[in-house]
Amino acid sequence: MTDKKGMLVSKIKNGTVIDRIPAGKALKFVELMGLANEKHTLTIGMFVKSHKIGMKDIVKVHDRTLTKKELDALGLFAPGVTVSTIENYQVRSKVNLNVPDIIDEVLKCNNPTCVTNYREPIKTKFKVIQKEPLLVRCQYCDRVMLEENVLSQI
Repeated sequence: MTDKKGMLVSKIKNGTVIDRIPAGKALKFVELMGLANEKHTLTIGMFVKSHKIGMKDIVKVHDRTLTKKELDALGLFAPGVTVSTIENYQVRSKVNLNVPDIIDEVLKCNNPTCVTNYREPIKTKFKVIQKEPLLVRCQYCDRVMLEENVLSQI
């Protein structure tokens, strides 16, 4: 992330850094997380050289941390990304995201008769039954959703 002249993407004082986003997907990530609708400063680097993965994108969100729901969605969208929480220019926590085992409130069940889709105010919950290719099962109706159904929602 640096060259002979200095850093390509500057440090932030407080907030969240999402690193190792697959190259070209940063704008989709910003849309997915709804970050463009908020009043937080964003720094976006696209097609940045990386020694570990070749090319990558990076997003820095000033003065905001991500929720568990947002981290789960990000793990589905781009497994392998690194999320760092920054306080006073220092990394306070760093986590590598993967597909979570349980997905709360991120996906909508594609079964129209599932209780989560009508009548009751029930939050969705899915269990990951296979990570490659992705298969998830609704906790309420047992409907299995394929990877393409999951990715079409995020």
